[in-house]
Amino acid sequence: MRFLILLCALGASFIASAQGGSQASLFNTVRPDILVVVRKHPTGSEIVSLTAVDPKYPLDILRNQAEQIAQGIGQKAQGLMVNHEQIARDDPSLVYARAQFGVSGLSDPAKGVYHLEPIVRALAGSSTEPGVTGISIQFEGMQPTKQTLQRYEDDAVSVELSTQSGQIGVEYRVLLKTQNPTKIHIPDGTEKKKPVEVPKPKSSFDWVMAGFAILGALATGALVYSVLLWTRPKRGQSSR
Repeated sequence: MRFLILLCALGASFIASAQGGSQASLFNTVRPDILVVVRKHPTGSEIVSLTAVDPKYPLDILRNQAEQIAQGIGQKAQGLMVNHEQIARDDPSLVYARAQFGVSGLSDPAKGVYHLEPIVRALAGSSTEPGVTGISIQFEGMQPTKQTLQRYEDDAVSVELSTQSGQIGVEYRVLLKTQNPTKIHIPDGTEKKKPVEVPKPKSSFDWVMAGFAILGALATGALVYSVLLWTRPKRGQSSR
């Protein structure tokens, strides 16, 4: 049931963006190479899932990017798991590389503030060709507020909030114009960017985080499945 809800919700988001948004919308023009889903744990921590649309995306690079996201907020990636997974039993071509881990401090739902910069910086500079240029970032089940960043653009990056945010969560589409992480600066919201206060990293493996990541894999798989169907080239068309 949850699979169907996520599938329908994401499909509605794409249709609404295509019909109601302008042609300049990143949701119409930018194909995501990496899907990022951030899910709040009842303890206040977050489970982060990174999924590469390209089935040949190297696991070692995805692992490093996951670690870089955590380091970007002064932490270690707790319970990090990286592997290839098959989505549909009847279609072996629908596979993806996934990383899942736990952190704390990527979002402040009460204020509607979402820290995109450490995520986007970590995904830039990949040794894959041509590198990651399109990113979909979803903060699952969270709501935008007056302080939530709506749009941002400079010479390094373009960021856009979905007009459908609030139905399945806060969703951003990001276009990377550079592969140099040091040139990427994204405000956390409508207010001036402030340092992110995060707890000290844990020294031991967090089995609670790892267990929650496993339980959340099925729900995230539904989101990935629908996006892969959307991004797969149709018959007669070549892939990017």
